[in-house]
Amino acid sequence: MSSDLVHDEVVLNCRDIKRYYQQGPQELRVLDGIDFNVNRGERVAIIGSSGSGKTTFLNMLGGLDSPSAGTVEINGTDIHNLNDKQKARFRNQAIGFVYQFHHLLPEFSALENIAMPMLIAGFKPQEAEDRANQLLAQVGLLERAMHRPSELSGGERQRVAIARALVMSPELVLMDEPTGNLDSKTAKEIANLMVELNQSTRCCFIVITHDTSFAETMDRRFKLDEGKLEPVE
Repeated sequence: MSSDLVHDEVVLNCRDIKRYYQQGPQELRVLDGIDFNVNRGERVAIIGSSGSGKTTFLNMLGGLDSPSAGTVEINGTDIHNLNDKQKARFRNQAIGFVYQFHHLLPEFSALENIAMPMLIAGFKPQEAEDRANQLLAQVGLLERAMHRPSELSGGERQRVAIARALVMSPELVLMDEPTGNLDSKTAKEIANLMVELNQSTRCCFIVITHDTSFAETMDRRFKLDEGKLEPVE
């Protein structure tokens, strides 16, 4: 674990998370009683084979899917006790998402894509633009602010997606294979950027990845296998 970070405040607290699916007469246990904590400023990697339930688990943490049993608390709020409208507002304010395929809106510029969550939350356009420009500078893309996604490289698009995830100053950023579509050099650049942003924002990053070198840059690593989440030494 990084010695320059003091992890003393629990941001994410999961208790006995279970997710079962019925397949005819069979019950498929994708998540089978997971306890999991993440403290402020931590970077955590989750690895596992395809189909092991990693994305399902990430969706539980982000309130995009509901567990069959158990609780997910972010800063003391059990997100699965919220109604749909409350949950959407909470996600907008407290959770950032980054995916393998950046999911940027193609008709909008990099700046507009980053500002979008703030505009949805009701911030004034100038305030959203100022914050987006600040993040563009942090990810090294200020000169590309007015470019649309089709005019950016894969690495640049992922930098924009990370900036968008951070624009609301969330407690937690969830990443699903953020380097899975990038070459090794660009993937390393994204990993280095994450470290820089983690140190400057004290935001938690939870990353699903098949990239072992990327996982090794994290403070802690876990493997999801047969519904259980176990630490990797």
